[in-house]
Amino acid sequence: MGDCRIRIVIAKDLIPNIENDVSISQMYTSDTTVREVVEGTKQLFSLYQTKLSFHLWDITLSPPKDITSWPLEEFSELQGPKSKTLHSAGWFPSGSLLVLPPNVKPTEYKAAEYIDSQYNKQEALAPMDTDSKPVIKFKDESLANSKPLPSQVMESAVKRFGNEHEAQDASDAQSLRRQNQEARKVLEKERAAKLDQRIMKLEESSSEKNKKVSDQVRLMLIKSRATGMKSLKQRDRLYFECMVDTNGELTKEYRFFSPQDTFAKIASSFSAPTRAELRNNEVIVKRGDVYLRFPVSMRVYEAIADGHLSDKLNIIVIRWFSDDEDPSPIIASKDDETEPMQISDTNASDTNQTPTGEASTEEDPVNQISQSGTIEDEALGKLLQDLDVTLSKGKKPKKSSAAAMKVRCMQIKSKAKGDAKRVPKMEDRFFLEVVTVSKAGEAKSSYCFLSRKDKVERLLQVVATPTSNLTELEFFVATEKANEFTIIDDTSIELNGAEQRQLLKGFDRIILRQK
Repeated sequence: MGDCRIRIVIAKDLIPNIENDVSISQMYTSDTTVREVVEGTKQLFSLYQTKLSFHLWDITLSPPKDITSWPLEEFSELQGPKSKTLHSAGWFPSGSLLVLPPNVKPTEYKAAEYIDSQYNKQEALAPMDTDSKPVIKFKDESLANSKPLPSQVMESAVKRFGNEHEAQDASDAQSLRRQNQEARKVLEKERAAKLDQRIMKLEESSSEKNKKVSDQVRLMLIKSRATGMKSLKQRDRLYFECMVDTNGELTKEYRFFSPQDTFAKIASSFSAPTRAELRNNEVIVKRGDVYLRFPVSMRVYEAIADGHLSDKLNIIVIRWFSDDEDPSPIIASKDDETEPMQISDTNASDTNQTPTGEASTEEDPVNQISQSGTIEDEALGKLLQDLDVTLSKGKKPKKSSAAAMKVRCMQIKSKAKGDAKRVPKMEDRFFLEVVTVSKAGEAKSSYCFLSRKDKVERLLQVVATPTSNLTELEFFVATEKANEFTIIDDTSIELNGAEQRQLLKGFDRIILRQK
């Protein structure tokens, strides 16, 4: 916080054999307590020890305040609620205290001259020459021989820039603005052309481009690979083909977002590149010959309503740039800030246009779309169904309900195996049903519990697996759909973290399949 300069003046009547008042000035840190200041001042602390009748006044602000009871009664401790620091007492950056006899009020007391020990000036100051007058120089010599009026002084301040050239008129400023816009337009077109070339090269090198597949199959492939918030309902998902541009290096990702998501949320969902200088990112889309930036507060459904995006598959670019680079022109201000870049909009139709100029009119024929990081495996789903029938002793498993889920959780808790000494508290335990699948297709089910801070890979130490080699196992989590499973690629993640990312939750069925 800083230092505080505390000045304490003690009246001469309180100290015997003293002709003048005692003035003590010392520096303290702002977190020093009032008790420490009093104990550190011997003359003042001795008054408290002798129990002499006096009053300690805080004269930092008006009116003065009687604080005699502070050091030994109200704030007698060095920490806690019964302590007061110099900063909380209002003595930062300086404070003044006055010690007087009980019958003298601080407003009536007139202190004698004293030596300020902070500056250590023990010699008397030379008296000021009252006959000499300060010399004031004015640019206007007529003011030097007479006492200037306040209006004359202010007028001289206003006219101090009178000899400088006047600013450019409005027409020159508008012309300069147009020139800057034209230069910005050329620069944005060049940057858009380079970005289009990189996108074309990426599409040509992609295996999807080489395959002769229909638009419907391509859409299904994109939706099966798209990642996003797992809890988002299928009907609320909008799919995007995202080109991530990190200063010339282009990669492609498939994502889905909610129509209610803002473009700030979309931009923040992409992990930052390894280069520390690329700290800023933006979401841009091709509009005519240039790429324009979505405002961070705009939502996806607003962009669709304005014709910037389609309600089907869209192609957007996530651009990372440094502080030295300029952001792309914003879409919301294209009518004024980016007026020279206005062009006929042929992209705002119902068909989606790629950066290469190819229009796709695909419909959405897919009723079941895979979730974030999920796969569809009918063989594994059939294997788990047979396992459920076996565990139910030949009976067909009942449909899931709230009551059935409670019974299942109670069953897992009662049969789960784990280290109870290591995880003694029930609230710290993470219960799971673990299904191990061997290469031969043999499935076994068991219940276990781990600590919430344990990693997923610790399951190998709790349950019997076909192999102890982590690289030879695949980790899946069963979803509500029969043949759909979430993939867990990173087994070093903690169970708490997996639950926060909605990859796994307590009492879930996790499958460990041998490759």
